[in-house]
Amino acid sequence: MAINGLSTVSFGPMETRISSDTESSSCGHRSIKIKKSNFPAKGSEAGDVHRLELDAYRCSIERLHASGPNITWEQETWITNLRLRLNISNEEHLMQIRNLISDDNSTAYR
Repeated sequence: MAINGLSTVSFGPMETRISSDTESSSCGHRSIKIKKSNFPAKGSEAGDVHRLELDAYRCSIERLHASGPNITWEQETWITNLRLRLNISNEEHLMQIRNLISDDNSTAYR
């Protein structure tokens, strides 16, 4: 569905909006802008699927981070398996971690 030039894909609490320059996705209460250069061409099914995979991974990482600062080996294994199943590259994983740390730092100074 397109609204004011934006394409919207929704299911459950996860929502993805795609604009021409960046991708903005919201998992609950936050919104993160991601440069689209890491994604396949707009409109391609593979690109759409990967955006959903990346958004699902980001939401999972946020929820895990919200549960506490320390993770168990079981949780570490779960994250690794999730990354493999969702085709998340090391670069994409590090980008998500940096965004999470950046969000923590910005809320600490508010």
